Amino acid sequence: MIEKISKGISFKGFSSYVGGGICIAGIVWLIAGNHDFMAIITIILGFIVFLAIKGVMIDYDKDKIKAYSDLLLLKLGKWETLNNYNKIVLKYLNESQTMNMASISRTYTTKSFNIYLENTKGEKILLKEFIYYENAKDFLDKYADKLNAEKIDDYKVTFEKIKQLQQQRERY
Repeated sequence: MIEKISKGISFKGFSSYVGGGICIAGIVWLIAGNHDFMAIITIILGFIVFLAIKGVMIDYDKDKIKAYSDLLLLKLGKWETLNNYNKIVLKYLNESQTMNMASISRTYTTKSFNIYLENTKGEKILLKEFIYYENAKDFLDKYADKLNAEKIDDYKVTFEKIKQLQQQRERY
């Protein structure tokens, strides 16, 4: 049985950069030349590559996993042995960016919970990204059982360490 976990369009990574470059080249070719048909085909191909859907396929029968980019019906990626990956990890990512204009300063913060499959060498495959911890935790529990992998909840561990530090400070 093959299971597909789609991450959707990411707008980052190699395929988005290449697709954007192909689109720009097609637009320049359309403006500069008299090969309108070829330029339009180039622009369409660029958008297909730019909007490539990312995901992971797991073949439980053959114990293989493949991180892929979906270009229409083609799923480009390399199959790897699933047995090499022994841990499934929930990691918390918190990013903030400050925008400054004239006399206005605003900070935007985003948080996400990423689920990775990791091997002993430290190599990772991103399985899914979540906005809410509860959803990420449910996914972690489900796939730890399905993949028979050790589950590690880094967010929970970090949160418990912070609580311990706060309790220690309150004692003194």
